[in-house]
Amino acid sequence: MSLGVDERYAVRDAVKSNNPLIKVALGALGVVCSELGPLRLEDLYHKALHKALLTDFKGVEVTSEQKVPVIYDKEEIGNGRTDLQLKQGVHQLVIELKGGRSTAATAKLDVYQLIHYLNDLKQDTGLLAYCGTPNQSVVDVFMVVRVGSVPLELNVKMDKASWAVIRIKQELTTKPEHVFYS
Repeated sequence: MSLGVDERYAVRDAVKSNNPLIKVALGALGVVCSELGPLRLEDLYHKALHKALLTDFKGVEVTSEQKVPVIYDKEEIGNGRTDLQLKQGVHQLVIELKGGRSTAATAKLDVYQLIHYLNDLKQDTGLLAYCGTPNQSVVDVFMVVRVGSVPLELNVKMDKASWAVIRIKQELTTKPEHVFYS
């Protein structure tokens, strides 16, 4: 069963209010994608976002290219790699960046990739961001969250292993919102 519009907004708002790293990541994405502009290589957005997060947001642990072991039949058979992971206290966030534009087909595949990373890392929240969308004043971002991790009652009965995917439009900006954590 899928979430309706009202439920998706409720999940989005609950996650954003309970995980301050969402606000940090969205602010940094808006600045980086604005500064670099559209249609660059994914690696350039990755390096710039990593630098922006390390420079502008003190107290947030930023990990780049973390190895994600893939287990089959209790044996590690290979690895994936997350683009970025943020940690601050009990809060965690996985960020997957894409340099191209999103389409319905690519977004669905990329969301599944992020869900696999989240499952393998036993984490509940991730962002999938497309920085390469030309002629737009927003970054196309999808928030992916494990429904059972969200502290609210939904009108829809869902399995705790279900994932909600909420599309967010993050405005581009050249003024970073500086947030300092102790």
